Amino acid sequence: MRHFRLGLAVLLLVALVIGTSHAATITEVLPLGMLTVNTNADAGVNGDVSASFTLNSGSPANFNGGHFNWLNIVETGSPIFRPRDPTNPAQLVNFPWVDPLDGGSFGGGPPAFNDPADHLPFYWDEAAPLTLPLTNHINGRVLDFFDHPSFPGVPGTTANFDTYLVFVKGPIGQMMNRTFDVLAGWDWTFTENATGTGELAITNLAFFGLDGAELVEVNSALQQPYNFPGWRGVPGPPSSVLLVVGLLLVARCQFDRRRGNRLHPAQGTPE
Repeated sequence: MRHFRLGLAVLLLVALVIGTSHAATITEVLPLGMLTVNTNADAGVNGDVSASFTLNSGSPANFNGGHFNWLNIVETGSPIFRPRDPTNPAQLVNFPWVDPLDGGSFGGGPPAFNDPADHLPFYWDEAAPLTLPLTNHINGRVLDFFDHPSFPGVPGTTANFDTYLVFVKGPIGQMMNRTFDVLAGWDWTFTENATGTGELAITNLAFFGLDGAELVEVNSALQQPYNFPGWRGVPGPPSSVLLVVGLLLVARCQFDRRRGNRLHPAQGTPE
């Protein structure tokens, strides 16, 4: 079901070998900016997944009437890699589940994931309790992502993730418009090492295409009662439209800079 993109999207896979550990980087050029995903994990290495989306112009916190965030879905995994159901903490959720769940996984365990969390489907918090605020993960034109799953004590535990860059319409924390644009996505797999000591491997790192089947998969996960029913991912605008928007914003930024340097005719000072 995965369709790897090689057209306008530029995909680079770099393996950097350091001793017995491996690092991988994949990069995709989007109409509005650059998406880069990294992992530093090989078998038996204490690894993680990080990503950054760098806008060509503007801030991910306030862009064209909306903002950017991530959606992280655990598609499949070991039976034990399931958090507690926020609607019924006495039981565990099924796959797929959204990381973090609505309000968090209510502790307990194993396992407890990202407690507490807000009541929106996105990875970084946009509303109270702001345990991991979105604004802390935006620096200038860059939005970052970081995940370090682990399951110490249970050797061989594994989970398969799909992570998406999304554009949310409206200001940070809004809940009136419950549709968001899905702009890009990548797969990755986490596996606890054979000794269960908290070290892990990150494998199968790859971008995938966002066809209709992929969006059906996203929305099927969202509609599970323990996830975020009522929220819906939709296709992002066509690449040509996004490219025009990006060019217009770059041109506006350049015009504003020129205007700021223009001398006021009466006072001889910058306006």
